Amino acid sequence: MKNLFKVIGIIALVAIMGFAVVACSGKNGGGSGSGGIPNGTYSTEGGEMSLVFKGNTITWMAGTQAFAESTYEIKDGKIYYKDEGRDTWTDYKLEGKNLTFDGTSLTRK
Repeated sequence: MKNLFKVIGIIALVAIMGFAVVACSGKNGGGSGSGGIPNGTYSTEGGEMSLVFKGNTITWMAGTQAFAESTYEIKDGKIYYKDEGRDTWTDYKLEGKNLTFDGTSLTRK
């Protein structure tokens, strides 16, 4: 009986690991970049922060005031850009007019 429970436990563990791999292997899974290339202005719900994507440039806005700008590229499902002179990257997800950028939800104007 002990051996039966061990076999059932191993099968359950393998099944859970299999489901985890399948869930994270899709194009939109794992929080990585998906849904295309952002273009235009994306703002938070109250408009206090915006990101403007134009060509290969991203501009961070606080209200109507630009406070940072950088060139960017999308590679390996992430957006790579310079932050205060340092190369950095963030995950993003683009679904229609909705963009999640580094955990912040924004909507295209």
